[in-house]
Amino acid sequence: MEIYQALELMDENGKPTGLYHYTCSNSRGAHPVGHCSPWETCPECKGQSWMRSDFTCEKCGNKGVVRKENPCPGHATSAEAEEHFRQYQLDHARFDGQMRANEQRKCEVCGTWTQGVAIVGDDSHDLCDAHRNREGLDRAMKASPKPVAR
Repeated sequence: MEIYQALELMDENGKPTGLYHYTCSNSRGAHPVGHCSPWETCPECKGQSWMRSDFTCEKCGNKGVVRKENPCPGHATSAEAEEHFRQYQLDHARFDGQMRANEQRKCEVCGTWTQGVAIVGDDSHDLCDAHRNREGLDRAMKASPKPVAR
């Protein structure tokens, strides 16, 4: 199981720093995720080189990721780290989801019947055409916060 939460950073001596990153914790430990992660998709191969045996990406060494030039230094509060991850989710959401042909649900923002879906990681939000955008998804996410655990 993976648990997503803001955790306080520790210094090299294991003492709290007063700064937070949004993290994913599992049996192998905790690591920063989203905009708090020190890694980003390789701009040269778009993260695809590790899947292709016919291509070598010199920038990332076929790992698909590179270190960020300016990694997140941490946040003063856990709430700021949580908001940073929420912005990452909004930045990486997909707005082209559709329900099955015989299915409709009410838009989470206005209540209009829709087949539209915005996809955020492993989660989704039912949104009409007028609200299936970043602003509408932001409103839906704030109205019905869901715990982030996989």
